[in-house]
Amino acid sequence: MGERRGGAPPRDDLAPIGAENRKGGPKIRPDSREKTMAHASEDYRPIYHFTPEKNWLNDPNGLFYQNGVYHMFYQYNPEGSQWGNMSWGHATSTDLVTWTEREVALPYSAEEQIFSGSIVVDHANTAGFGYGPNGEAPIVAIYTANIPPQNGEPQDQEQALAYSLDGGYTW
Repeated sequence: MGERRGGAPPRDDLAPIGAENRKGGPKIRPDSREKTMAHASEDYRPIYHFTPEKNWLNDPNGLFYQNGVYHMFYQYNPEGSQWGNMSWGHATSTDLVTWTEREVALPYSAEEQIFSGSIVVDHANTAGFGYGPNGEAPIVAIYTANIPPQNGEPQDQEQALAYSLDGGYTW
């Protein structure tokens, strides 16, 4: 091991995914039915922090807890490892350690890119979107839509809204 740059001491709470960390922390096992963040062969992925399987991610934008599941929506480029094609990725967890990466929740299109925003669970259905087929409260996402130049018009940004009636899995 070479000389460490910077003043931070070596971390002893990091370990390869799927291995017990040096402080005796949890060993994470992947669920065979879903893609989870725990893969024993991925030595350099953090054990307690979410990272997508591939591509670029940035700030979390919608975080909520409902029916025993934590949901995290975040800035995501589904097509590359650098900023662009701004969409919202989605991951879920029941323990805030093991994460399951879901399909892209709000994908970009030629008409808009999905920038920062937030999510609320509308328990009282005050927005009037109704309830899901199993009585799920509507989930409402409000975000900045980046509109690229079109038909001679300049780039623009607008506030946009999306909603889900199945707990945040489809919009």
